[in-house]
Amino acid sequence: MHSFIYQISEQPISEDEYISEFEFREGYSHILDYVDEHISENDVERALENLKCNLRGLCEVNGRELTTLDVKPFQAEFIGSIKKTADEISCEDIWKLECMLKQTHRMCKSLFYTDNWAAHAEFLFDFMDYISYLGPGKKLYVGAILDFHW
Repeated sequence: MHSFIYQISEQPISEDEYISEFEFREGYSHILDYVDEHISENDVERALENLKCNLRGLCEVNGRELTTLDVKPFQAEFIGSIKKTADEISCEDIWKLECMLKQTHRMCKSLFYTDNWAAHAEFLFDFMDYISYLGPGKKLYVGAILDFHW
């Protein structure tokens, strides 16, 4: 399956500071089969739309600029929806649990490479902690966007 790696920093990132595919270990023992930094402009636009969807409730996304929001309402809604779905499941519709878990897993598969937080790629939940640490109203900037396969 494919997803994207987003380079995110608290400072604007010039193109000569973009991360490359060589910064990530690929292969059998790692989460990444391969990483590709050569993606089309259409894929970049699709990745930014994907970012907007994944960060809804955590950040406002305006092109390559993010503004952090208060994460508490997002966390409460997210956990509430998981609990509600789990409470509604019966033996006859146990498949709903699997669907919910797959959807949550898929949502968390975007990776974020944050220069100032950690020198490695992080999943959405780790990035949520980073946003919580920064607090609402902080500007973040998207640099490189890479395609990866897992």
